[in-house]
Amino acid sequence: MKLKKTIFLTLIVAVAIVLIAIFWTKKSAKNYFERAQSEQNLEKKIKLLTKVISFDKDFKQAYLLRADTYLKLASPDYGDIFGIICCGKKLSYLQERYVQKAAIDLEKIEQGEKDLEMGQVHFFMQNYSKAFVMLNRALKKTPKYFDAILFTGFAHMTLKDYNATIKLFEKALDLGSDKIEIRLMIARLHEMKGEIDSAMEHYRYVIDLGLDDPDELYSLSGIFILRKDFNYAQKAINTLNEAPDNKSTAQILYAAYYWNKDGDKKKTFSYLEEAKNIGGREFDIPETFPVWLFKGLENNAEFKNYLP
Repeated sequence: MKLKKTIFLTLIVAVAIVLIAIFWTKKSAKNYFERAQSEQNLEKKIKLLTKVISFDKDFKQAYLLRADTYLKLASPDYGDIFGIICCGKKLSYLQERYVQKAAIDLEKIEQGEKDLEMGQVHFFMQNYSKAFVMLNRALKKTPKYFDAILFTGFAHMTLKDYNATIKLFEKALDLGSDKIEIRLMIARLHEMKGEIDSAMEHYRYVIDLGLDDPDELYSLSGIFILRKDFNYAQKAINTLNEAPDNKSTAQILYAAYYWNKDGDKKKTFSYLEEAKNIGGREFDIPETFPVWLFKGLENNAEFKNYLP
C-alpha cells in the first residue's frame, strides 16, 4: 500500500514538474517574443526570435516575424528593386540566403497568414506570376498595408502595367515615410510612358523634399538641363556641396558648363582645371563625370584631357 502511495505521489510530482516546465518555457518564449517585437536591430531581432522558437517550436507568430525580418535584411532599397525589374539585376548571395531562410520559416505557418511575405519571397526569386497572386491576396485583406501596396505595385511593373503601378505607388505615398524614393519611381514611370511634364513635376518635388543622394542628384541635374530647367539643375548641383560656403567639384563643373554654354572656352577650361585640381569621384570614376554638361566639346582634344 505504501509502495502504491509512493508511486502515486512520485507521478504527481513528475507531472507537476512537467507542467511547471511547460509553463515557464511558454512564458520565456512569450517574454523573448515581446522583446523581439520592440527590437530595432534586425540581427538582434532574429537572435531573439530564434530563442523564442527554441522554447516553443509551435510559436507561429515567431516564425512569421523572423521570416519578415529575414526579408527586410534581404531587401535592397526601392530603387534597386526598380532596377531588378527593369534591368534584370540579381540579389547578392547573402540576400538570396536570407530569402531562402524566410521561405523555410514561412513553411511553418498556415497559408492565410503569410500572403505578403510569401509574395515577397517569390518576387525576390523572380517568380513574378506567383508573387502577383500572393501580393494581390494580401492587399485585398489589408488595403492600407504599406508593404503590400508597394510590392503589388512592383508586381504590376513586371507586367508592364505602369498605370496600375503609379496608382498603387501614389497610394503608398499617403501611408509610408519613403516619399522621396517612391516619388522618384513614379517620376521614372511617367518618363517611361512618355509623360514628360508629369515626370518633371515629380523630379522637382524630390529636390524640394531634400533629396541628398549624390548619384540621383547628378542624374536629375542632367535631366533638368536637358529639359532646360536651369533653376532646378542649379538646385540639384548646389545640394551636392558638403558645406554651403565651400565650392565643391560639382559646383565648379557646373560653372564650367555655363561658360561653355556662353561660348567662352578659356573660362570653361579654367574651371575644368580648378575642378580637376580639387579632384573627387567625378575624375576617378568615368561613369560619374557629367559629360552631358559639355555638349559640343565631345571631340575637343583639350576637353579629353579632363576626362577620367
